[in-house]
Amino acid sequence: MQKVFFLFFLLSSTYLHAAKPHEPTMYALIVGDTVSENIRPAVLADISNIERSLDVISQQINYRLKLKVLEGHSIHTKDAIHWLKKIPVSSRDIIFFFYSGHGTQDMDGKLWPVLWPRINGQGVSGNAVLHFLKKQKNRLSLAFFQACNAPAKENNYKKKIKGPFLPFLDPSISLPGLKTLFLHTRGLVSATAAKRGDLAWSVTDDIDNAMLGSIFTHMLVNSLQEKCLNENVSWEDVLKATSENCTAEIDSWDLVEIENLGFIKAEQHPFYQIDVK
Repeated sequence: MQKVFFLFFLLSSTYLHAAKPHEPTMYALIVGDTVSENIRPAVLADISNIERSLDVISQQINYRLKLKVLEGHSIHTKDAIHWLKKIPVSSRDIIFFFYSGHGTQDMDGKLWPVLWPRINGQGVSGNAVLHFLKKQKNRLSLAFFQACNAPAKENNYKKKIKGPFLPFLDPSISLPGLKTLFLHTRGLVSATAAKRGDLAWSVTDDIDNAMLGSIFTHMLVNSLQEKCLNENVSWEDVLKATSENCTAEIDSWDLVEIENLGFIKAEQHPFYQIDVK
């Protein structure tokens, strides 16, 4: 009798475990070009700021967060597509892709940059990342490219700013708009720090010269923080504010001196596309 009861318990436990519904998950991949010494501090700051912001987002929308960071000498940009292909997504899941590093203009005329970390001379088109995400069966995909979108020398395009800018989402503040953006939206949201022909700038603190990360990442985080205080928010609201604030900040700068290039007028106009319902 004891054996029969044990077998029944074992079968029941197995059935209940198998029948457990898939836990809604946000699969997040961050790719950082930490090999290039000239941009390494900015990339590390971006990685940290996005990681901490994702923690806040996942907690407030009550999603499990599965985070992978690809950085260092061992990675290739093709590893990003490989990792994305292995995600066991369901219809309720979210895919979040973020790249911070060197980029260049697509020679085929595409609007999106080629993500080009200085590792074995291999890059991947941002357009290829978006093409892959469009084919997935999950509910929402997001892709953000913090990279130059122009043929450029291997410089760190940076400027001191006074701020203040919020480096990552504040975990102590309730942001009801996050649920609107991440739970009540279906489709693909994509943005790049610089439109075709533009450079992407990083910023340092005006007081102690500490590297703060990229201006695009800061403006994205600040726009999310500000706009998501209101439940009635859209991705258009967030990315329009990100783009306008980024461009306005850089337009306010005087000529910037860049090694090997002399003094130039800084320009950066983020570009985004929203295909959601």
